[in-house]
Amino acid sequence: MARRRGISYLLIKFLLINGGIIIFLTCIWFFSAQYLSNSGVVHPANYDEQKVQQFVKKQRHKRVFNADAVPDNVSYALFNTQYHILKTNATQTDRQKMSQYLHYPDQTVYDYQLVRYPDKSVVVLHYYYLIRYINPVLQKILPPYEYFSLGILLFLILFCLVVTTILLRNKIVRSVNLFHQVGENIAQQNLDFKIPQSNIREFEHALNAMAKMRSALKKSLTSKWAQEQSQQQEISALSHDLKTPLTIIHGNSELLLEDNNLTQQQRKDLQSIMRNTLQANEYLNSLRAATNGNVEQAENVNLNTLQSVILRHAEELVHTKKIKLIVRGTMSGYAYLQKNHVIRAIINVIENAVTFTPADREIKLTFKNQPGQVQISIYDQGPGFSKSALLNATRRFWKEDQARKINGHSGLGLWFANDVVSKNKGQLIIKNGSSGGIVLIDLAKVVNKREN
Repeated sequence: MARRRGISYLLIKFLLINGGIIIFLTCIWFFSAQYLSNSGVVHPANYDEQKVQQFVKKQRHKRVFNADAVPDNVSYALFNTQYHILKTNATQTDRQKMSQYLHYPDQTVYDYQLVRYPDKSVVVLHYYYLIRYINPVLQKILPPYEYFSLGILLFLILFCLVVTTILLRNKIVRSVNLFHQVGENIAQQNLDFKIPQSNIREFEHALNAMAKMRSALKKSLTSKWAQEQSQQQEISALSHDLKTPLTIIHGNSELLLEDNNLTQQQRKDLQSIMRNTLQANEYLNSLRAATNGNVEQAENVNLNTLQSVILRHAEELVHTKKIKLIVRGTMSGYAYLQKNHVIRAIINVIENAVTFTPADREIKLTFKNQPGQVQISIYDQGPGFSKSALLNATRRFWKEDQARKINGHSGLGLWFANDVVSKNKGQLIIKNGSSGGIVLIDLAKVVNKREN
């Protein structure tokens, strides 16, 4: 197993390596200058100073200044007794410095020299500490040696810094990519993969933590999958058990309808019972199909027709409890929906509202056409949703809320409604109004479809 190092170790190593590289390159630069000087390629940095000292020594025995004897690369200025410049090859800035040096010759200036002549004239010389090429051709085609060599030194230092930084970055990125691999496997619900290892201690600790998280997640998902399987079996069994009483209700209703002594209202109620038992059978079939993985195909649905079906069922539901149904607005246009599922989902919400609304009160249905969508609002006058219900009412089999708990309530109605609305690219919102609960259902309309 490779030895794991901490990030602090990597950073200190990075600094030490780069520090060593800088010192090494600086030493090479210094000794290369010495080597080139000894090999006759360049003059040493004090070459001009030596030439000036030799010139000064010779000029002390001369009576007049000879400009031709001034060494190359040396500036001069000849002053008379009034300190006016008689002759010079210096720049304007250099002349001012020479004049200042002439007035204050005792100041410590290492790159200036002066020579006094018998005729009281004075020459001031200015030289430079520079490494120069001996070959004049090199001096013309190449930059000054010091600038050139310093440029190469800086380039090599920067190059080494970039290389070592890239190496450190790649080492860290390789470890970071391990987290990406782990995340991808978890996102794809592949929880049997082997957690990779990192050579960086801190990353290895984080990967170990992710390994524990993966184990906990696998345990949780396995439990959840088992629970969902159990719930699916429960739904399937429930739908199967309900078919028998529904068949009996439907058959008995048919027999009762054969009685010629029924009143008009009784006949109407029996017909309603038969329609709803058939509808309930369709709901059970669709619920069983959904549990088995079979999904109803979506189609273009006339929203006005959809509203008529919803209102017919709503009127039958409120009639059983003598609840007043108030309807406002109409729907128009088309929507691409799983028609039977959507009807069942909305009826489930209305049935839920009827269940919790006391007799002789009212339920209000509001249909609103909005740009690109329609909104169906169901208002009841029941006890409203508790805080817990607002958070959990759309969960499958949830029925712990005491405010709206009714014996026999399966906890499937709002879950199914929310599931269907979501699958049809809509939204179901639960909230409380001033006198009861409110459920809002938004459904997207088909764009550019001709409306009735």
